[in-house]
Amino acid sequence: MISRYERLYTAEGAKQGLRADGRNCDTFRPVSCSTGVFEQCSGSARLRIGGTHVVATVKVELGAPTPATPQYGRLSFAVDYSPCSAATAQGRRGEDQSSELARALEQSIRPSQSGKGGALDLQSLCVLPGKTCWVLHVDGLILNADGSVLDALSLAIKAALGDTSIPLASVVAAEDPADQPEIDIDPDPSKYTRLDIQRIPVTLSIGLIGGLPVVDLTEHEELCADSMLHVSVNERGRICGITQRATSGINPATLQEMLAMAQRAAPKLLQSVQRASSQMETA
Repeated sequence: MISRYERLYTAEGAKQGLRADGRNCDTFRPVSCSTGVFEQCSGSARLRIGGTHVVATVKVELGAPTPATPQYGRLSFAVDYSPCSAATAQGRRGEDQSSELARALEQSIRPSQSGKGGALDLQSLCVLPGKTCWVLHVDGLILNADGSVLDALSLAIKAALGDTSIPLASVVAAEDPADQPEIDIDPDPSKYTRLDIQRIPVTLSIGLIGGLPVVDLTEHEELCADSMLHVSVNERGRICGITQRATSGINPATLQEMLAMAQRAAPKLLQSVQRASSQMETA
């Protein structure tokens, strides 16, 4: 819970262009990111935005495609809170928040039921149409939550997918035409393919505090926000999706301002994450 006076203090600070930690309304907290942090995973990333700390992992395995999309691979998403991540994420409430985050992340990447569209080329994950495909199990773990959790998970998952190695697989015909063909996996770990993540958007949360749009909200600021807009934006600054969580409406002019802020911020934030990942790899 938060008092009325704390809300007023936070709102007045936003109007003056000064937040509790000294940032402007359009300034992000320091971002750090490292990839390849878990050898047992096909891809992984650890990311921090201020006090928010998350880990994303990707496991790749062979499976069967769905009957509706026999020529496409499959995706599955799961998000969980660490027991020490936040007091508000315990019990049933934490489970509901985890499910909501997983759905939001999946919707920003998954194609339609027909397999078309989407930010990730699932057709490239098909090994044997109708029989075998690569299945990507994407997991996010929130180690510490201090606001902008969805933003951090979105960035970490994109980084982990970019780090993911897909083993080389080939179809070997059986000697007997009546038998099913076999799948041959190249045993050389240095031979693999990468996922094309260029079209994968990141989700930015823009809060409305004191009538002004604010990026990268802390946990305290989220409690003070009258409305929250989650905007999925790709590397080119193009909006791919919008969801709203609000206790009050947003007028059209303010909505346009919030969307424009997300479009300006996303490419810069992605660049900072890529720089941080490159520095960790060369260190």
